[in-house]
Amino acid sequence: MIRAARLFLLALALSAVVQPAGAQHRSLGSITFPNSGAPEAQDDFALGVLLLHSFEYDDAAAAFRRAQDIDRGFALAYWGEAMTYNHPLWRQQDGDAARAVLARYDGSPTTEREAMYLDAVRVLYGDGPKPERDRRYMEAMRRLHESYPTDSEAQAFYSLSILGLTDGTRDFGNYMRAASIAQPIFDSQPDHPGAAHYIIHSFDDP
Repeated sequence: MIRAARLFLLALALSAVVQPAGAQHRSLGSITFPNSGAPEAQDDFALGVLLLHSFEYDDAAAAFRRAQDIDRGFALAYWGEAMTYNHPLWRQQDGDAARAVLARYDGSPTTEREAMYLDAVRVLYGDGPKPERDRRYMEAMRRLHESYPTDSEAQAFYSLSILGLTDGTRDFGNYMRAASIAQPIFDSQPDHPGAAHYIIHSFDDP
């Protein structure tokens, strides 16, 4: 009962009005996402990821573009904007827009971990039917999570990739699997918006 109440309160926070970049993002929760981007771009990048977890895709894309303007070589800022064009629970995807974002990035990721994020999103918008790409993307996120088990963002987006496999059809096994990935994040980081959001979507079937 206590856990359900905490999830409900956090769900209310996820629906709060988005604060402008540069302000405290308390209503959106908090994340830890180490990366090689410029220090000056970190606030916009973090805001973009928080908004991405809350499915505020347009505002997230704008935040990631601000981070790119500050640091043109910020690999994960391009990854983040590309991610805003995939709405797995709404069965929407704009592959052309996402590929255009990835084409703007002409650098090389600084770390192997960042390269794995970019490789995964390129799989998501690669060749083949969407269900096949969704499954290959999920496998790429599983490998990223297993390679960097302390990366809570890889874990959260892996959970979301599992939810995206069903293309809007309720699948008990997949949804419980997604919840089992997100739950440990919520247990250790109860203000992580992705963990709460993906647990809610795993269990929101009456």
